[in-house]
Amino acid sequence: GSEAVEMKKNPATSKKRQSKFGDVQQQKPVNQREFELVQKKIAEKPLIRQRYYLTLPSRRLYVGNLPVSVGLDKLSLLEFFNTVLMNLGMKTVNPIIEIHMQGASRFCFLEFRCARDNLEA
Repeated sequence: GSEAVEMKKNPATSKKRQSKFGDVQQQKPVNQREFELVQKKIAEKPLIRQRYYLTLPSRRLYVGNLPVSVGLDKLSLLEFFNTVLMNLGMKTVNPIIEIHMQGASRFCFLEFRCARDNLEA
């Protein structure tokens, strides 16, 4: 929300990332440490944890028919989908926070920051 608005106002402070999927406009790098801190806070506070799990079904999106032969992993899928969504005009920075998949699976679940982003996707 506010982070995306701030980035539009001051393009000098935004970072452009080059990835194997092309240029990403004003995308904040995926920060594993930040994600782990958020998960820790969720675990410590029962009401936040309860809200997190109550909204989980509305924040997940199934993606099927993934190519197995290319060797996709969670990080490359996370980078790819965040890049695509940002280039399509999604205002939330890094809207996908987690990818759930089992090994070299042909499907995965994308977990979005909020249900609104899931609907937008």
